Amino acid sequence: MCFMFTFLINNANIIMIFVWEFIAIFALLRYFEFSFLKKISWNILIFIATTLNILYPILLSWGQYIVWTYTEITRVLLVSPLAPNVPLPWFASYLRPYLEQPHGYFVFYIFNHFFLTTIVLLLVVVFLFILLLIWSAYKPLNFKKGDIFAIVLSFLIVGWPGVIVLIPIVFLLLILLSLINKIRRKENNISLVFMFLFITPFVVLLTIPLLNIFNLYTLVKI
Repeated sequence: MCFMFTFLINNANIIMIFVWEFIAIFALLRYFEFSFLKKISWNILIFIATTLNILYPILLSWGQYIVWTYTEITRVLLVSPLAPNVPLPWFASYLRPYLEQPHGYFVFYIFNHFFLTTIVLLLVVVFLFILLLIWSAYKPLNFKKGDIFAIVLSFLIVGWPGVIVLIPIVFLLLILLSLINKIRRKENNISLVFMFLFITPFVVLLTIPLLNIFNLYTLVKI
């Protein structure tokens, strides 16, 4: 059992990459209304992606707790309070009295390592969703029913910091394709939704390498 939990924790990121790749490809096929997939609404896929993003840190925390029960040193960490000199972010400063109680260090650890990324992602996704609603109201984007939800799904799939890689890549490619169409004197409409869903599987795989190339990963990693 110790080996199994250790294996799952050590390989959790790889396992989730496969899961997100599957969902990303599934979403792209759904966009083309492939077979029975056209009956599955974007809302259901968003619910699944949101649930996975929430369950992932919970499962990691549970696994971390189990692993830390195996040795005397880590068992001490489980019941230790957070040291008074450990800095807290401004939005969590009011929690210090609670974190300086027994188990405070473990709560602080799992929040920083597992939950904070998910919280940031969900806040960013809500903000971008509102922006898309405003943009579609004032710009003639010709969104079909569910298109905005499909884009939101792509944000949830790539996660944080993938979302800040996905957006610029999509818009750079849209600009490039528009220029090519002008040069070739073609008026092909380029689907914003398709571009997001098409690029999503690549961003799931390439976010960290791309950010490392530009020395940005340490700046945006939470």
